[in-house]
Amino acid sequence: TFNYKRDYYISAEEVTRTENERTKLLEAHV
Repeated sequence: TFNYKRDYYISAEEVTRTENERTKLLEAHV
């Protein structure tokens, strides 16, 4: 079965993690 709420939460968590990593990389470049 497709658990939309759980999958959406995991996706949002993944996006947040990616955003944090990108921010660190940008800060490291400056």
